[in-house]
Amino acid sequence: MSGANRPVSVVIPAFNRLDMLRRAVASVTAQTCRDLEILVVDDGSDDDVAGALSDMTDARLKVVRHSRNRGAAAARNTGIALATGEYVAFLDSDDEWLPNLVERQLAGFASAPPETVMVYVGVRVVPPVKPPRDRFPRGRLAQALMVRNVIGSTSCVMVRRTALEAIGGFDETLPSCQDWDLYMRLARLGPVEAVPETLVVYRIHGNSITGSALASITGHRRLRRKHAAAIAALPPSLRAEHEMAMTELFLWKRAWRDAAGSLLRALRADPGIWPQAVDRLLAHRLRRFVRRRRSWPLPGRRNGY
Repeated sequence: MSGANRPVSVVIPAFNRLDMLRRAVASVTAQTCRDLEILVVDDGSDDDVAGALSDMTDARLKVVRHSRNRGAAAARNTGIALATGEYVAFLDSDDEWLPNLVERQLAGFASAPPETVMVYVGVRVVPPVKPPRDRFPRGRLAQALMVRNVIGSTSCVMVRRTALEAIGGFDETLPSCQDWDLYMRLARLGPVEAVPETLVVYRIHGNSITGSALASITGHRRLRRKHAAAIAALPPSLRAEHEMAMTELFLWKRAWRDAAGSLLRALRADPGIWPQAVDRLLAHRLRRFVRRRRSWPLPGRRNGY
């Protein structure tokens, strides 16, 4: 397969989950934009990934394998290294794209300033755990991304390959938050464009509830340390907002000490945030109660990828 004349390289990291992987790959081969290369990176799966895809006779599809499991970030970096397209898009093996996603993202790049580094779209979570997003920030998002991940899953982004290469791809030392960290670093290079359409299906399933709560908590701690100087340089109101976002996340993970520390830092940065903090903490408790009553899974890092 030659990708020299293909504008988009699609990277799918895979670790087991063969039935879901086939569905994800099928959602790429069904794209209205046909000018793609599809790179499935088998990250040392126990299952035969290449064999499971052998009947998908699409000349654009290539499977490469890690001899051992190295993590989703490493698998994506392998895909980036092999990519030949001007743009790289990522898809997790248990997510799906709507047929016109690539077409709409390429249109987003075409209409955006030439220095744009990334285009993202909306995501529909199945089963729903929160209302669909109604705001799609765009432009210079470096500061907004220091507050929280305003973009979302890696399955919703298409990135200029030269920008990925300039920042060194994904940080393989982070056990979680690799997407947020990547967006922070990309946004320092140039503006971000949004296509305000829901074009990704993000599935939460039986084995998708946080493969490791500890990995998620550790990832957020390391992310904070990595970007500590940039967080400290935020205006007090935004620094407080960042700490409140971290407070809520650590509460979801039941990391009580981390949550208390983030809440204290929020109040020190901006004591005026106290009434809002009370409202948000009460809302958090109510959401947890409702989700338990409905037996909905809590959002978190999903097992496998």
